[in-house]
Amino acid sequence: MTVTNRNREKLFSKGHAYTRERGPNSLGKVTWKCEYTLTCNGRGFSTGFEPPFTATIMHTHIPNMDRIEVLQSNEQIKKRADFSKDNPRTIITETNKQISLGELKENSKSIRVIPRFSIST
Repeated sequence: MTVTNRNREKLFSKGHAYTRERGPNSLGKVTWKCEYTLTCNGRGFSTGFEPPFTATIMHTHIPNMDRIEVLQSNEQIKKRADFSKDNPRTIITETNKQISLGELKENSKSIRVIPRFSIST
C-alpha cells in the first residue's frame, strides 16, 4: 500500500492500482476504485486495510505489473525529500536508478524526471 498525492491510501493488487473510495464503515468494509476513474470502472472491497482484496467490477484496461515499483519510487522520493538536504536532482536520479529502464520508458508520465537544460550563448 502506498499513498496518493492527497495523502489517501493507494492499494495495488494483481497489476491494478486502487484508491480508497469509501470506508471503513461500521463493519470495517473499505471500498476501492481504480486509479484511472475517468476511463475505468474497476472496483473492489476489503475488510479494513488488510488482505484479502475482492474485485467486484472488472477493469477496462490491462494490468501493469511494473506500476507498483513506480508508485513505491515516487513515495521514496517524497520521503527522502522531506528528511534529506540533498539536491532534488540527486534524490530523483538515485531513486530512478533502482527502477529498470523498461519501466522508466513505459511509465514515463508517472515517474518524476528533471529535464536537463543547457545554456548556450
